[in-house]
Amino acid sequence: MGQLNLPPRRVLGIMSGTSLDGADAVLAQFEQRDGRLDWQILARHGLPYPAELKQRILKSMQPESSDVLTITQLHQELGAFYAEAAAGLGATAGGPELIALSGQTVQHVPRVDVQRGWRTKATLQLGEAALVLERLQVPVVCDFRQSDLAAGGAGAPLVPFADLKLFGEPGVNRVIHNLGGIGNLTWLPASLDPEAVLAFDTGP
Repeated sequence: MGQLNLPPRRVLGIMSGTSLDGADAVLAQFEQRDGRLDWQILARHGLPYPAELKQRILKSMQPESSDVLTITQLHQELGAFYAEAAAGLGATAGGPELIALSGQTVQHVPRVDVQRGWRTKATLQLGEAALVLERLQVPVVCDFRQSDLAAGGAGAPLVPFADLKLFGEPGVNRVIHNLGGIGNLTWLPASLDPEAVLAFDTGP
């Protein structure tokens, strides 16, 4: 069976981490030939959170200072914020053909732990994707952590597949360490076997 070939496609990724410093937007072009993924960063843009918004997001992460009204309004406000970040690169290099939006994680429950009140694995990211879609009129892919949980994963780290495709090299064992709000590590085996990839959080 031959390797899957994919034509060039410009994808705009928007990410905001648990460090709450703002949103990073990167426009990149991807093309896959004979199983090899070629990629090129076309443009990047950072939009810091205003201090007042950052404080409200921080409070929304704590059960004692949050409520359903706060969460609901932040979901919409962050969607508008991401739409603004995306618009900053919307006309760059021909603009994106697809947008990937992770959203702002405000609560993540990776396992069942009854003593902590964790009755089921669950995750919550804020940022209304529909606002990004309406602003840029480009398809938006979202709910990555939710999809991973639904497939039996832990919802984090999310980057192992991308690390393998972007940085894997035949015959080379490689470790990628992401120093974000929560540090995480991906080990890429020399065999490039997806089943042998290891990934886990290493702490704040």
